[in-house]
Amino acid sequence: MRQFGEQLAIVVKENMNVLVGMDANGRNRLWDNQIIQNQFSTNRRMGDLLLDIINENYLEVLSDGSATYQTESCCSALVVTIYKSDESASWKIINDEIRSDHSAILIQIGNDK
Repeated sequence: MRQFGEQLAIVVKENMNVLVGMDANGRNRLWDNQIIQNQFSTNRRMGDLLLDIINENYLEVLSDGSATYQTESCCSALVVTIYKSDESASWKIINDEIRSDHSAILIQIGNDK
């Protein structure tokens, strides 16, 4: 995650518009409504590292807290979408069957004209 942060800092510095969607396996209350406040795990520590990277690079989280990973026994928001742009952006889960335990996500940048 630290190496990702170093590379992302370079990309953000060199580009006005940045969009990153990732299966981060990192959980944080900012993008995962299913996490428990005092839950400590590897996924939680990765989420805390990712949040630091997001803040250091002045990025926004598009993910809205909805579960993006679902199995019979659990659900969580392991997929995180972050961006930087002067354009507005929207993010939503599409309930299409894609034969995956991860959800399909629709991201729109800018106005639909």
